[in-house]
Formats: sequence, C-alpha cells, structure tokens
Amino acid sequence: MARILISHFSPVVDGGRHTSVCFFDALAKGFTSCGHEVMQLISTKFLNTAWNGSNDLHELIDGSRLEADIKAFKPDLCVFANNSVPDIAYKVTDCPVLLLLSDTVNFFNDKDKIRARAYGDRLHFYAPFERDLREIEQLFGKASGKVINLLPATGVEAESVPFEHQISFIGSNFQNGKGLGELFLHFPDRARLKQIVDTLRHDTSSLDFLSKDEKQLIEQHVPLTHFPFIFSARDRLLILALLAEEGLSLFGSSNWHETAAHFPDVAASHDPRKVYSLKHNQDIYNASKVCLSVAHSQAEDGFPWRIMDIMASNGCLLSDFKPGLAQFTKGYVDIPMYDSPVDAQRLARKLLQDEPWRKALVEGAQRCIADKGRWIHRFQDMQDQLGISLVKSSAEKGVLTQLYGEDYVIKPAAFGAVLKPGRGIEKLVDRLARSLRKSS
Repeated sequence: MARILISHFSPVVDGGRHTSVCFFDALAKGFTSCGHEVMQLISTKFLNTAWNGSNDLHELIDGSRLEADIKAFKPDLCVFANNSVPDIAYKVTDCPVLLLLSDTVNFFNDKDKIRARAYGDRLHFYAPFERDLREIEQLFGKASGKVINLLPATGVEAESVPFEHQISFIGSNFQNGKGLGELFLHFPDRARLKQIVDTLRHDTSSLDFLSKDEKQLIEQHVPLTHFPFIFSARDRLLILALLAEEGLSLFGSSNWHETAAHFPDVAASHDPRKVYSLKHNQDIYNASKVCLSVAHSQAEDGFPWRIMDIMASNGCLLSDFKPGLAQFTKGYVDIPMYDSPVDAQRLARKLLQDEPWRKALVEGAQRCIADKGRWIHRFQDMQDQLGISLVKSSAEKGVLTQLYGEDYVIKPAAFGAVLKPGRGIEKLVDRLARSLRKSS
C-alpha cells in the first residue's frame, strides 16, 4: 500500500466548501481501488491565489495544524495539479512529486520556483500531449524535472438507463473580460489589430509574432497568458447555439443564463443543478444519446478530460477535431469529429437519426476505454517511471481523506479560538461583524 497526497484547485462550492470535481474524484477512486491510502487536499481556500498564483498560505489558515496533518500522513507520492498546493506540503515531505497539468503549465502556481529548481530533483511532469512537452521545456527548461508523457484516464462506468437528453454538454461558460474590449477600442492600428486577431483564429501556439510594444499594450488590458485564447468563448457559443436547435441540455457553470443577451436558446437550455462530481457526470452521460465536447482553444493536438468520460459511458461522443483523439481511438472506433459549428449540427442530426451507427460508435468507444483508458493502465506506467508500487497492492479498498481549507480557518488573534471543523469563512465573517456591532 502507498500513501498518496493529491492537491488541486476547485472553483466548485457545495455544502459550504470548495469540493472535488469529476477528474480528481476518478483519480482518487482509482488509487483507493488499488488499495492505496489517499489524502486529497482542495487548495482553493488554503491559498491566497490557488490558480496561476502562488502557494503562500492564506493568513486565516491554521498552518501548524495543516503541517502536522500532512507530516503525520507521510506520503510516498505527491500529485499536485498545476502545482496548486500549500508550500508547507513541500517542506514536510521528501517523496517524488508528480505535477499534473490541469490545463497548461502557463497557469501553474509558483512557476519561478520550478524554474529555479527550488524543489530539487523531486519533480515529474505528467504531460499528456505534444504541446505540453513544448511548453514545459520553453517555460521551465529541460532540467526542471522529468517528464512522464501519459494520457489522462477515466473512472466513469456505463449504465443502461433511460435517455433523458438528446444532446448534453457539461462545461464552463467561457467569457472574455472587459479588458479585451478596452484593448480593441484603444489599439492604435486597426489593420494590424485585424492581422493579430486573424492569426489567433488559426494558431494559438505562440505570441512571438507580436512586437515588444504590442505585448506591453496588450498586458495593460489582458494577461498575455490569456490573450492567445480569445476565441474560446466564441467557438463554444456558436456550436451550442446551433445544437440548441437540436435539443441541447446544458450543464456546468452557474452563469450560463448570461448568454441570454445574445443566445436566448442557449440560456434556456441550461439546467441549473450543480454538476461537478464523478457521479453527476456519469449520470448525465449515460442518460444522453449524444455527448458534446467543445475543447478550449489551447488544446491543439490534445483533448479534454471529458472525452474519455464520455467514451466510457452509454452516450455517444461528438467532438471537435483533435488529432490526439483520432490516434487514441485508432483501430477501435472512428469518433465523429466536426471542424465547424455547421458541421457539428450536421453530425448531431445524423447521430440522432441513425441509431445503429450511434450504438456501434458507443460500443467501439467502450472497448477502447476498457483496453487502455482506465487509471489502472496509467498506474502501471507511473509505477515503472517513479519506482513506487501503484498497481493493485491489496484486495481491500484503500481509504480516502479529504482536507478542506474551510475546516482550517482560524480567527484573527483578537478573537481567539480556532473554528470548529465545518464552519466556513462566511460564518467567521458573520461572527466578526456581530462582535463589532456589539462593541460600537
């Protein structure tokens, strides 16, 4: 049995806590099903800036208690997504660290420390796709850590349930910030602006085509790390708008209603229930005839985690064109892939009308996952490269413990005692406000 510490950011709040999401549910489940003991830390409330920031602990977190808990756990392996983890975890452990790419290394925490090799020789990057390999070398250099080139995996299981949805999509409502409009308004050369936008429409791999002055101007309004992906919101909404005509059920972000200003049918397709866990995703995909994937524009050759989840279910995957997906499924199934919103609508209609074809695609996808898309397949490769026994070590299921920042909140010194577990920061603010009112 191995002890494994997992840390990751989550934007999802449920029951007063930032909580785990589908991918990390499946990863933790994969480890425990092999008999391992897992401590899962959701970093959001532990850190001041848990995404694309630093690993400095928030001042209201009881660092001593967190340090004692991690130290007592004594992990044999740490898995940190986007390097989002309280720095304490590095200080009290000495085991290998697997840095999992949640999206891109450009959004890692404490990138300067990785570049400066502040963590010694402990780091291994879990990099699924060719673009990831290039970005790791460009941003951190070859000596920053060893690279383990492995695909993601899934924990979704197929279940025969009645279909509730013609087409489902689970995802975020991407939106460009107001700064992008301000940048366009003040950009001095309109012809050059159109050239820049046209370039990003087709290629997001580099901003080297921009001059130094252009980069400085852009940075005043939009982070350069975000600028290459300004088409993500457009691409997603155009496809959803056309598929809303075919019977779309939309899940995910709570702000999908905001699309009503321009896409009322997309907003009306939104189901407001919370959907984030492995069970939530599994239930929706199994109850959907067609399951849509619309990748972020930063995913060039690779594909999103949700694709394997869909392939494992009884829903039929419909994806934007991804060379990595075609390579992964070769010999098993030819997944229908679109190259435009109109093409997505055409394929969705065909899938809904041709049940034998749809079912054959589902069966081929499930065979592919059964052969090479489960976490147990990745654990064997990770074991070979890390030298830690990760393949099934016990007939008994392992134990999962979850750490929430909300349970480690302490009062400022003027108000004394430590909050009991489960009392969130909102209750702390309430109590402080009441105390101040009484004293005034």
